[in-house]
Amino acid sequence: MRTEEDLRAALVEREVLAPDRDRVLERARRTAVRRRRRHTAGAAAATAAVMAAGLPVAVHQWSGGPDRQDPVRTVTAPVAGTAATPSSAPVPSGPRPPFAFTLRPGPIAGFTLQPMGVNADVQIAAIRPAGEGPARAQLFVHRADTKSRAAWDVSDSPARVRVNGKPAWYSVKGAASAIRWEHAPGGWAVIETSGPPLPQQTLVSLAEAVRFTAPYEVTVPYRLSYLPAGYRPFHVVQASPAALSVVQLERDGGAMDITVLDGPPSGRPGWRPDRTIAGRPAQCTDLVDGRRCAVDFGTFTVDVGSGTVSRAEMARVVAGMSFADVRDPATWHELDAALPAR
Repeated sequence: MRTEEDLRAALVEREVLAPDRDRVLERARRTAVRRRRRHTAGAAAATAAVMAAGLPVAVHQWSGGPDRQDPVRTVTAPVAGTAATPSSAPVPSGPRPPFAFTLRPGPIAGFTLQPMGVNADVQIAAIRPAGEGPARAQLFVHRADTKSRAAWDVSDSPARVRVNGKPAWYSVKGAASAIRWEHAPGGWAVIETSGPPLPQQTLVSLAEAVRFTAPYEVTVPYRLSYLPAGYRPFHVVQASPAALSVVQLERDGGAMDITVLDGPPSGRPGWRPDRTIAGRPAQCTDLVDGRRCAVDFGTFTVDVGSGTVSRAEMARVVAGMSFADVRDPATWHELDAALPAR
C-alpha cells in the first residue's frame, strides 16, 4: 500500500472515532516513514491523498490491465474541503504538470465538485451536495497509462453501463458504490462513495458532468526560504478541515512532511512540551522512525517531521516560513512559487 493511503486510513480513524487530532497524525506519519523505507524512490509517487471531512470511502490498490476487477487491498479514505477556482480556458493538449489540477470545480449534476489532493499520478476531489454539507463521494482522476490505482471497483462483478456513450462500470457492495470510466485514452476516473450507496443513474450523471480546464497549481499557505538539500514534493493536499495544508516531500533515503493545522497544538502525551523551535514554543518527540515537532503559531500549528532531517534543520525550515492568511485559501501561494528553487 502506498504512503498516502496509510495517512488517509489514519485520518478516517480520526473522523469516525474522534481521537485526538495530533495523536492520529503522529501515528499516520510513523506508518508513512516505515512504508517509505521499504520502497524505492521510483515507487514514491503514490496515488492517494490525505483528505479529511468525515466521509469514509473504500479505496483499492490495483494491479493488472484496465479490465481486471480484483482489488489487491482495501482501505478507507475521507474527503475534504475547498479549492481554488481556475479560469475556464481550454484544456492544453500537453501533459498535466505534477502538482496542477485540471478538474473544473463547481456544480455537477446537483452536487459540487471541489479539487483537493494532487500528485503526478492522480487528482482527487470531494463531491458535496449542492450548497455545502459533508462530502458525499470522492472523485479520483488517474493519469493516462499510470499503473497506480488509488480507487477502483468496489466489487468483483461490476455492471457494464455507459458514460458519455462509452463503456463504464458500476459496482455496489454493501454501503459502498462506485463508477469507473475512461476519461481519456488510457486514463481512468472513479467516483466512489461509502454509504448509503448512490444509485447507478446518479453516479452516471455525476461522471458525465465532470469537466476539465486549463491546469492550475495546488496552493499552500506559506512561502519557504529554506528546504534541506535534495527534498522534492511528491503529494500535496490543500485546505482540508483536518489539516489546512499537507506537503509530503522525499529525497533518496528520506521522507519529510510539512503540515499546517488549524488552532494551537494540544498537549501530546509523552512529547516534550518545553522546546523552542525558531523562537516559538514547540512540542517535540523522537520516534523510532524519526523526529517530529509541533510549533505553536498561536492560531495555527506547524507540524514538521522527518526520519533524516535534524532538529536544527527543522528549526531552519520553520524560521524561513512566511505566511499568508492560513484560513483564506484565496491568499495562498502556488506550490512552485512557495518552495525554494530545487
